[in-house]
Parts: sequence; C-alpha cells; structure tokens
Amino acid sequence: MKKRFLRNIFLLSAFIIIVTATLVSSVIYRQFYEEMKTEVRQEAQRIRLEQELDLTTTSGRRVTHIAQDGEVLYDSEAQAQDMENHMEREEIKEAFANGEGEASRPSATLGIQTYYYAVRLEDGSVVRVAQSTQSSLSTLLGCVPYVVLIIILVFLAAIVIGRAQVKRIVEPINSMNLEEPLSNDIYEEFAPLLGRLQKQKEQLSAQMGELNSRREELASITSNMNEGLVVLNQKGVVLSLNNSARRIFACDNQDVLGSHYVTLNRSMPFKEAAEKALSGQRGDCINELDGRIYELFSAPIKDADGETAGAVMLIMDVTEKAEAEQRRREFTANVSHELKTPLTCIMGYAELLKDGMAAGQDGVKFAAKLYNEAGRLLSLIEDIIKLSHIDEGQELLKERVELLKLAEEAVKALSEKAGEADVLLEIKGSEAEVTGSRPLLYELVYNLIDNAVKYNKKGGRVTVSVTDDGQGPVLRVEDTGIGIAPEYQDRIFERFYRVDKSRTRETGGTGLGLAIVKNAAAQHGAEITLESVPGRGSAFSVHFKAGGQKL
Repeated sequence: MKKRFLRNIFLLSAFIIIVTATLVSSVIYRQFYEEMKTEVRQEAQRIRLEQELDLTTTSGRRVTHIAQDGEVLYDSEAQAQDMENHMEREEIKEAFANGEGEASRPSATLGIQTYYYAVRLEDGSVVRVAQSTQSSLSTLLGCVPYVVLIIILVFLAAIVIGRAQVKRIVEPINSMNLEEPLSNDIYEEFAPLLGRLQKQKEQLSAQMGELNSRREELASITSNMNEGLVVLNQKGVVLSLNNSARRIFACDNQDVLGSHYVTLNRSMPFKEAAEKALSGQRGDCINELDGRIYELFSAPIKDADGETAGAVMLIMDVTEKAEAEQRRREFTANVSHELKTPLTCIMGYAELLKDGMAAGQDGVKFAAKLYNEAGRLLSLIEDIIKLSHIDEGQELLKERVELLKLAEEAVKALSEKAGEADVLLEIKGSEAEVTGSRPLLYELVYNLIDNAVKYNKKGGRVTVSVTDDGQGPVLRVEDTGIGIAPEYQDRIFERFYRVDKSRTRETGGTGLGLAIVKNAAAQHGAEITLESVPGRGSAFSVHFKAGGQKL
C-alpha cells in the first residue's frame, strides 16, 4: 500500500512539475516576446520622430526603408537592390494604409521567424524595424538550467514530503484493531469499511461457533462409537480415525495421521476394501485381528463434481455375532440329533405295537418305553424353550426373592425323585434376598439340585446351603456323586455336552440343565464356581452380588 501511495505521489508530482515548468516557460517566453515587440515598436517610433532620418541602429535589429512604390531603399542586413518589392508585405500594406502595421513570419531573406513593425514617415515612405524571435528563445534557454534545478529540488521535496505524508496516513491504518473494528478512531472515510468488517466478524464468529459445535458433536459421536471409523484422502493417506479404530489397529500411542493406510493393517482383505473405495466402488470384507473377527465396510467420498475425493471405512466387531451364529448352527445340529434319538425309539416301539409283534407283558414293556421316551422328548423340548427364552434377553419381571425359601421349594419338588434314587436331600443356611426373576432363579436352583441327584450314588447325599460371604448371597449345592474329571470341567456348561452319555441316557438328562444354570446366573450378574473330585462328588456355588443384579 505504501509503495502504491509513493508511486502515485511520484507520478502526480512529476506531472505537476512538468506542467508547471511548461506553463512557466510559456509565460516567460511570452513575456520576453512582448517586451521584444515593445522595444521594436519604440525603436520604429523613434526613427519616425527624428528630424533627420537616421536608419542606423545599435540594438542589432534589422531596419528597412521602403519607398511608396514598395521598392526597398535601404536594409541594414541585406543589399537593397537584391531585395524584391515589399508592397505586398502585410505590415507594409497596413503602414501605407493606417500609418503603422505589424506581422510575424519567417524572413524570406534570412529564413528565420521574425517580428516586423512598420511606420509611415511624413514623406510617404515606410520604415520597418524587425527582430527575430530567437532572441526571446535564447533568453528562455538561458533560464533552463535554473528551471531544471528548481524542478529537481521541487521533485526531491515532493518525495520527502510524500514519504512523510504517506507514513502519517498509513500508520493509523496499520495500527487498526481488526479484532474490534468499531473501536478504531481514524478517518471518517473508513467508517463504512469498519462497519462491514464488524458485521463480517460477527458473521464469521457465528459460523465458526457453529462449525466448532458441529465438529465437537461429530468428534464426540465418533470418539464414543464402538465401531472403528477411518477417513482417507484420494491418495490413501489417513486423514482421521476415531478411538475405536486406534484400539482395533493397536495404534493408540502412534501418530498415524498423514500416513498411508497400510500402516494400519497390511492384510489383503483390508487393502482390497480400501482400494475398491478409492476407485469409486463400495467394498466389504471379513478380517480377523488378534483373535477378534471384524466386518469392514468401505465407501468412496465424492466431491461436487462426482469425482472420488477419498474414502471412509467402518470397522465393526462381529466376534460375538460370529460366535452366536456358530453356536446357533451347533445348537441346531444338536437339537436335530437329540430330537431324532427319542423319536426314532418311539417310532420303533410304535411300529412293533402296530404290527402286533408285542403282546402281553411285552406290549406293556414297549408301552412303558414309549412313555419314557415321550417324557424325555417333552423334557428336551421344555428345556429348549426355557433356554430360548433366556437367550432372547427379554426384560423379565424383577422382584425381591428370598433365596433360602426358593431352595426349599426346589428341594421339596425333587424329594420324591431323590427318594427313588436313594439320595438324601438336605437344606441349611440363613435367609438371603436377591433381586431378579423368580421363575429364572427357580430354574437355576432346580437344575443344580436335579443334576446333583441324577449323578449321585445310591445312598448318597445332596446338601443345599444358602449363606452370605460378606460380598453377597451364596447358593451352594454339594453332592457325593461320581464327580467330574478336571479335563471336562471347562465344558460342562456347554449345551448338549455330556461327560457320561450312557449315564445321561439312563437318567433321562437333556444336556441342557447346566447351560440353563449358566445363562440364568449371567442374567443376574452372578458367578458360578465348581469344585469336583472324581468319585467323591461335586460342589457348585453361585455367588450373587449384594443387593442383587438388575436385569
């Protein structure tokens, strides 16, 4: 800005100085010219007024005497006889007509611009005095060095004054407080500009506030997402990734922003999904990282022209989903197998009865077999339904349940079965309340006691106790049965898993009892522990949290 001001001042000063010098020179030249004309007239009048005609002059001006017929009688700078008739000369004609005349033209004799003044004498002849304009020009040229010096001095003064003036003008502008435009007290001409700046500042502040709010909102959303989110530019460089993505790719303490996406993961499915999105297509794949299974979705980011400007990648942990799907397939296969076995038996015995191959005692025996297998099938179906209800995770009715009383009800319901198996059932402990689903808690207690009876020895004992270990109620079911070997203890809670399948078939077990116990305990936030010695018995303990667990 300062340079532009100085340049404009320089050009304006130069223009003014040149114009001024030209005008001054013109005025001076005109003044000299007028003075020269006055002197020429005075000299001509002097000659006319003299008693005796004296054409000699000491002024250096040219004097010419012309007769009445226009013939040149005398000329101070040329031979009269060589000069042409002057009757047609303008100043001569005026002098003969009016007594005096003047003209300015190039001299035919000398070839230079000349001023002529002629007067008529008493004898009728004319005297003409002439002087070239070069004298005035010479006088003017003599002043040129002084004029140039003055021009230079004025120009330098203009530059110095201009610099100071520009500094004085620009300094308030440079020191303006743009953060608070209306607080500036400078030139009135800046008031509209400062008003617009204030308005724009307010608009920008509002827009920045909105952008920051949206950015914080987006950052809050992405940072709290369970899914990983990665944004790439068109060259595959990582522009952004959320906390979940950092955790998934194990780069929590690394600065991967600005790096190529291969620094996150070098697996082929990941590369293919990224390249597919960067080429303008959607992609998805399943990838396994550190024992977890992830489903990855990628999509291109388009600009206003429809060109691919980058890619966004969403990484979802589907480990539980994949495991649930695997369990579902296994459960379906196991259910099919478990249903097929009693149905096959029922079909076999029914066919024998239908064909009349079983009569008398055999018919009664086969009918009993049919009844037992149908009962086993019904128990299996009931357990499957119970387990399905638990798996659905439906919100159950919560209430305060007295655990000792609930255990007494289960013991009473199984006392007849225990008597038939020659197993002694006993219960002890103190009252303890938990919050939960009463039907679900009953299934937990019932199945633990039922298993203890089924896998016990004749003359054995099942002890049910309810205590409080200081951290919450504890339900313990201890038996003196066959026990469980250490290598099987981790799998007994799996669905349809049986340690001794032949004994299970004899006792009518479905292989789902402990699976129901495990899921019911999980629904109540309880923990199950197992202590077992083969041949000596097992003890299952269910540890509830103090105050119960909200479902």
